[in-house]
Formats: sequence, C-alpha cells, structure tokens
Amino acid sequence: AARRADPTDFFEALQGGIDVVRQAGADLILFDMQYVPSMEQLSRIESYRDLLRGTASANDVPVMPRHDLMRTWQEDGILDLEALGRAERTEVARKLYACIAQVLGASIQEAVR
Repeated sequence: AARRADPTDFFEALQGGIDVVRQAGADLILFDMQYVPSMEQLSRIESYRDLLRGTASANDVPVMPRHDLMRTWQEDGILDLEALGRAERTEVARKLYACIAQVLGASIQEAVR
C-alpha cells in the first residue's frame, strides 16, 4: 500500500489469501496497515485500509486494528514511532510487537471462551 500497489491487485491478493486460508479450514485474523506518523504515508494507505476493512467484513473476517492501536500508543507516549537512532528503533519495535501480542492474545482468548 505504501508503494501505491494497484488497488485491484491488492484486493485480488487479499481475497485470494482469505479464500486459501478458508479452504484449508484455518481461522484467520487480518491486521490492518501500520500507523506511520508521516501525513504523506497516512494519505497513501487510507484507501487500502478501507479496502481491507470492506473485504474483511464481506468475508466475516476479524481485523486487528493495528493502525489505530499504533496511533494511540504514539499519541499516549507509549511508543516513539519517530525514533531516529538504531537502538531506539529496535527498542520501539520490540515494545510494539509486545503490545500487539498482548492485544492479539487477549482478543483470541476472549473469542475462544
């Protein structure tokens, strides 16, 4: 999406992936795009986010709202997605993955109850 892939190609790949997973009999959760503080990047991905959410809804597939979570964590000071140093970026990535894993784990745990 950030590289401006053709929306039709994006949709076909997304739908094809959903179909393959469903045919295999596996459960599926989609993640929406990552949040990037750059306004240019945000404007590029919004149409892809809409397409992903619409396709997920039409196929009754849950979506992990990674974009919104990352934005909230950035705004709340939990993550510094604009960190510049390599060590800082590595630490942000570790923290991000831990936060995502915690939310995803709780969501899965709730769904199987």
